[in-house]
Amino acid sequence: MKSTLSIALFLAVLSGAAALSHELLWTRRLVDLLGATGEATSRVFGCFFLGLALGGLLAARVLPRIKRPWLAVALCELAIAVLAVPALCLPWWSDGIWPALGPERLMDWQGALIKTFLSAAVVLPPAVPMGMTLPFFAAAVLRRNGTMRREGIWLYGGNTLGGVVGVLVSSSFLLEPLGVEGCMAAAIVVNLAVGLGAWRLSRWPQAEGARTSTRAERKRAKAKRNDPSKLTIPLSPVGSLALSFLSGVAMLALEVLAIRMISMVVPSSFQATVGVLASVILLLAVAAIATPWLLRSWWTPRAWLLGALVAASIAASLAPKFLYQRTQQLMDVPHLAGMAGDHLATTTQFLLSVCSIALVTVGPALLVGGLVLPIVLAWSGGEGGDAQGKRFGYLLAANGVGGILGAEIAQLVILPTWGIYQGFAVVGVLYALGFALLMTPWHRPSVLRWAAACAVIAIPIALGGWLQSRIPYLSPRTTVQYRELAREFGRDGVLLVVESPSRGRGILLNNQYLLGSSGSVRDERREVLLPLLLHAQPAEVCCIGVATGISAGAALDYSETCQLTAVEISSLVSRTAEKHFSEFNRDLYKHPRAQVVVEDGRTYIAASKDRFDVIVGDLYRPYGAGEGRLFSVEHFQATRRALRDGGVFCQWLPMYQLTESHFRMIAASFLQAYPDADLLLANKKTNFPMLGLLGWKQGRLDRSTLIENCARLKESDSVVDQEVLDPNIVGSMYLGRLDAGQFSQERLNTLGNARIEIVTCRRKITRDLRRDASVRVVQEPYLQGSAWTEFQQRLSEFLMQPKAIPSGE
Repeated sequence: MKSTLSIALFLAVLSGAAALSHELLWTRRLVDLLGATGEATSRVFGCFFLGLALGGLLAARVLPRIKRPWLAVALCELAIAVLAVPALCLPWWSDGIWPALGPERLMDWQGALIKTFLSAAVVLPPAVPMGMTLPFFAAAVLRRNGTMRREGIWLYGGNTLGGVVGVLVSSSFLLEPLGVEGCMAAAIVVNLAVGLGAWRLSRWPQAEGARTSTRAERKRAKAKRNDPSKLTIPLSPVGSLALSFLSGVAMLALEVLAIRMISMVVPSSFQATVGVLASVILLLAVAAIATPWLLRSWWTPRAWLLGALVAASIAASLAPKFLYQRTQQLMDVPHLAGMAGDHLATTTQFLLSVCSIALVTVGPALLVGGLVLPIVLAWSGGEGGDAQGKRFGYLLAANGVGGILGAEIAQLVILPTWGIYQGFAVVGVLYALGFALLMTPWHRPSVLRWAAACAVIAIPIALGGWLQSRIPYLSPRTTVQYRELAREFGRDGVLLVVESPSRGRGILLNNQYLLGSSGSVRDERREVLLPLLLHAQPAEVCCIGVATGISAGAALDYSETCQLTAVEISSLVSRTAEKHFSEFNRDLYKHPRAQVVVEDGRTYIAASKDRFDVIVGDLYRPYGAGEGRLFSVEHFQATRRALRDGGVFCQWLPMYQLTESHFRMIAASFLQAYPDADLLLANKKTNFPMLGLLGWKQGRLDRSTLIENCARLKESDSVVDQEVLDPNIVGSMYLGRLDAGQFSQERLNTLGNARIEIVTCRRKITRDLRRDASVRVVQEPYLQGSAWTEFQQRLSEFLMQPKAIPSGE
């Protein structure tokens, strides 16, 4: 029995590792197809949990007829491996979907329907057998005279702990060398290995089939049943399902709020989300593994469950206070507090720092809240209950459905209505309602019990109101002293409209990244005006990225622009720009020649064909989750297809967030779509330099076109930036044509490897070792300040002659 249990636990850990790796990678993979929107991520997340719930439900239905559960485990793991192949081969069969659909139908109901269908088609089939594996694991072990109260909970804990291993290994160690496709293939191999191990166990008579208990064991069990001190009232099936459902709702809502809250104090990146997710799963595993030992005490499962619900209610409500205290202690680690300074030495240290913040702030709530489901499982499997785990699948299904609703409720209701800090109090109320449900059964009403339930519900409400006025969303220790004008919450996090004397009015995302400001109007408008001046008749213009709308609004100054299409991924940002920045963005949202489309930029461009004369890519954070896709070969090729003949695409690069190797990788990827690419300089600032990659579709630069456009723009008297009205000054911003031979050996950034996002994210969260001469490994600096000056002096190495804009023939 012990050897079988050990093998089962090991296989459960591997199965959990593969499952969470799949979920993480499917989300990343489908972002490439569906877009990096919150809605797309929620679709994938919901389909995954729905699949787990359906799998648990199906397993519960078929378990009574399963005579060889280890063989069932093997078949489930094989099914996962086979059904995960479509996600692995996603780019090979999905490239033609959006071009065939077109941008109009993409934005209509057909687009939403196809996105939902694709999410379900890719994620649901493998997620269903994933949901079946754990009930089959439990059946295989419990039929050998194990108990749900101990071995069953250990299997659940081991499977959850495997999720931590899968998330950390795939994201921190395998993603960069193998890429997304390689990691997915590795997870499939793990599924096959688990399936092989389960198949071998199915051929082992000692493991498969029920074991007959010895006479001594039967005697001890009879004595325990006859001992009144050991008896507990069985939990009803309805009560166990309700509490499992409530646990899923509260836990997933807590996870969503934790990610949003912690993203306000750490650099927003894929690794930060991984750190929070790993902490959540780790605490759930610890809670599950600890449950059998807790239930050995004199406390009954009901008493433990009541205590866990009360403690979770209070701890969830206090999580924002814990975060505030923790960040005050970490002010000497500047990039964890939104300040400039030294960064942590390694990605591992960064992950450990994120995990430490998560453990200190939401850890108590996650730990005690994580006890709820294991205690329910153990209680329902106690004496007089479901000792052999026949309802195990039903309980997991209820918990999965609760998880789907919890994540959606947190993003659609809790965050927009109450915000992050009071949102934790709302989760505390959910746990308090669970306490009330268990404390005040309808068939045994009691005034004292009702009073206790009301008192517990009142605690998180009081704490939420008290903390709301004492913890600021805007950090008082940022390098720029902002004044908060407005605040919005949504799937994208916390969005603040701020104002300062030096930067004017701007949009601050998650307390750390300024999306644009009125203080940099000239530079932001140049991003659109410069490409327009290089095209003879820019009738149809597309701007990928809106933010404040200042850049996109500049296209309306150009009289030749018949129609402007501005694509913004965030509805939250779009609403804010319309409400607070109309005086700076030419009233973009109400202008008759403009339309603002809320959609993922890459998806919208992929759906457009031969549509635009000019496409402008805004400044994107290369390390932002999903934003590195906009520097991929596939996206650059899609922009070329979206251009009309003679059209031009300009992709602006934030050189102050890139190193030279990052620039070379992006330029090499750009040259795959535009072999005759040009380079454009936006400004002469050394602290915030910007370069533009220019690509033409069957066209070329023409100095006569530039002169005519500058004269026409000057006559319109709508542009105050005098430098863009002078063709000589604009001509001096042209640096020359890229020499493709200089980039022929560079590694490319593709959707399959997500390389630029991974390497820039690692560079963002690691310190610059260049300042320490004693360190052997020297990291490249960002191209700003003296590093930018040095790079400018060497730019001629990457360019072909001549450097002047050629005259038309």
